[in-house]
Amino acid sequence: MLRPRLRGSSGSTPLELVVWLALLIAPLGPMLNLYGQLSDQLAAESIARHALRGAVLTSTSHAELMAQLPVMLQPLAASWKREVKAFELSCGSCARGEIVTLKVFIGNAIGVQSAALSPK
Repeated sequence: MLRPRLRGSSGSTPLELVVWLALLIAPLGPMLNLYGQLSDQLAAESIARHALRGAVLTSTSHAELMAQLPVMLQPLAASWKREVKAFELSCGSCARGEIVTLKVFIGNAIGVQSAALSPK
């Protein structure tokens, strides 16, 4: 009794439409979330790289470096249309020739960049 019904070409078009739309649209949520995370990560890494490079090149002391970082971070974050939640600068004694590391936090992403202070 069920065999002829299964072989028939008549079906429920609205039901099929709902099933196919659910199957096609379901992966969009996770993909959009992944896109947002990757975009934040790329922005954080780029902002950290360019801000640290600019601050190291324009400062001669630890105090100047700390003063230059917010000045460098703001326009870079604006160009990426992102907001920097926080940043951390670690450099040990911050003497010439030391390695300086900058961490930039944007959303759930962290961008890390290291550079050496000029020995001169």
